[in-house]
Amino acid sequence: MINLPNIDLQKRLPIIIGVVLAFVSVIIANSYIRQREQELIEIARRQAEKQLAIEKVLVASQDIDKGARIEANMVEYAEIPVDYIQPRATDSTERIVDKITLAPIARGEQILLNKLGVPEEIRDTGSLSFRTPPGKRAILIPVDNISSVGGMIKPSDHVDILGVIPQTQEVEGQTVTQNITVPLFQNVLVLAVGQETESTRTGSKSAGEVNSITVALFPQEAIIVAFVQEQGRLRFTLRSPADKEIVAVQPADWNALFNLLFPDMIRQLQAQPLKLEDDKKEEAQIKIDSAPEVEIYRGTKKEVVPLLY
Repeated sequence: MINLPNIDLQKRLPIIIGVVLAFVSVIIANSYIRQREQELIEIARRQAEKQLAIEKVLVASQDIDKGARIEANMVEYAEIPVDYIQPRATDSTERIVDKITLAPIARGEQILLNKLGVPEEIRDTGSLSFRTPPGKRAILIPVDNISSVGGMIKPSDHVDILGVIPQTQEVEGQTVTQNITVPLFQNVLVLAVGQETESTRTGSKSAGEVNSITVALFPQEAIIVAFVQEQGRLRFTLRSPADKEIVAVQPADWNALFNLLFPDMIRQLQAQPLKLEDDKKEEAQIKIDSAPEVEIYRGTKKEVVPLLY
């Protein structure tokens, strides 16, 4: 048997403690590294799940201009990762249909609620383009104090538009020109009076300061108004807010005026020329019957002609 050298226990104790501490440190470090690895794996797993998570939101199926009214066929559903869905995006068509775009929306762009507005709210901003009904055009018509009903027409009122235009006709071989008043359009919306709209009304303008009225008309109606404006004059008649009825109105000229004021006299005058014409025919026939005759020979043919004087 080999005898080991006798080593003092006190000298070996620090070594033993150091070895134990080193071993414990390795165990703790290894445990921390494994725990950190698990945390990193969990973070990576969650990020991967987020990237794989997809939701449906509404996007534009076409380019949509500013001020357009959203219709159902303008949008479609698209599957987009959750991390890429923008705030205020929506998946409900009920929340966007019939609303007005406040900014252009490109095809494929998400429909955001903060880019849409309610028509009534937008009209309150004073923008004339937003106040113009879809399908119609805003046309400015110069007016004076008479044609504007003494300046009493206000934005959002409804009016009838009359045209006063010259009419040329032949009367007993002479060219006569007279004005005729024709009803153009009824129940027309007034968008602005001068620079004043419904949302910018201050009440500071007096009646005499009105020099233009802007109304909403369909494109063909706007062309007709522009034509009549160049050929003659335009007048407005103010409607009651409760009156929406479109009535048949005949054009007015001198004949229409006299027929309205003196109907009996006009009927008598219309019947008198017929009687005078019959009397003239009878008188002419009497003259022909009582006139002397002349015989005219042309070859072998004889012709009797009355001598009229």
